[in-house]
Amino acid sequence: MLTNPKRKITKLSIEFIELLCIVFIVSLFFFSFLYFTSMSIADTYIINAGYKINSFYEFILNTWIKSICFFASIVVFIFLFLFFIGQKISYIIKIINGVDALQKNNLNFTIPLEGNDEITELAKSINYLCESQKQILQEQEKIKTKREEIIRSLSHDIRTPLTSIISYAEYLQSSNLVSDKQALEFIKIIENKANQIKQISNLLLNYKDKNIQFISDGKLLMMQLAEEFEESLENNFTCIINLSNCCQFSCNIDIQDLLRIFDNISSNIKKYAEHRSPIELSFITDDNYLNIIQKNNIKTNLDYNIESNKIGLKSIVQIAECYDGSVETNIHNNIFTIIIKLSINNL
Repeated sequence: MLTNPKRKITKLSIEFIELLCIVFIVSLFFFSFLYFTSMSIADTYIINAGYKINSFYEFILNTWIKSICFFASIVVFIFLFLFFIGQKISYIIKIINGVDALQKNNLNFTIPLEGNDEITELAKSINYLCESQKQILQEQEKIKTKREEIIRSLSHDIRTPLTSIISYAEYLQSSNLVSDKQALEFIKIIENKANQIKQISNLLLNYKDKNIQFISDGKLLMMQLAEEFEESLENNFTCIINLSNCCQFSCNIDIQDLLRIFDNISSNIKKYAEHRSPIELSFITDDNYLNIIQKNNIKTNLDYNIESNKIGLKSIVQIAECYDGSVETNIHNNIFTIIIKLSINNL
């Protein structure tokens, strides 16, 4: 487990004061050395040259030498102070460049640690955060991989009973064991739904890419889907289908995607729609988009214990996004409306 141990920090303020003291002492030493050396050289030169100067000129000479030594010590003080400060600024620039390197190398970089103050602690904290982020990303990747393995395993397990259901349904339809027309229709529905679940499990298992087909008569396809949608609800709901604003269009699409959209819509209707009110389904083409609009009244005595995590709606949104579309939902005056937009140009 990643830890961030505390380190003893030398405060920058204390370090700054220490730096000033050191530079001041060095400058003072330099001033004293330069002053006494200069005075010694001047006295030696005057004596050897045989000059005699009075106290006034001696004061002027002394003042002149002090001034030169003082300005020289100031220069040394400024130089040393800027030199030590420059090291801190250089390290700050190194930290900034390190942050840029972390961004470019996807956190695969470590800022070097120098010194033992707040700036060093800042660099260490950045390294710690980056290492933590790397561990979080690794854990997320492990969770994602594990989740995908579970989904694939469950999808694979689902296919086994589905294959049996489809086989028995096909056998019952082809044999003479069932003669009742309505029973045969129910068996056909069971077979279709089982095949649809199998198609979904294929998608989860990535057995194949989307089966994109060219549909020359898109309006006719919408009519067929609307009829199947109405049949799936006819025992409990009255449906109003409106295709008057749907113009003729052609498209490239995976029909299974459309079937999933309508299955999710009908499933939500069975859970939440008011039985006494009609279900409206409209198809509108405009601005190179196909709009599928469904409306229904919401149950007044809705059972809030019904399990719902909006997976159906999320599935519709994902499908719409595959065709450069969008999904809008709203509730007004107890009427639920969903508008599914699919780009005709990309269909």
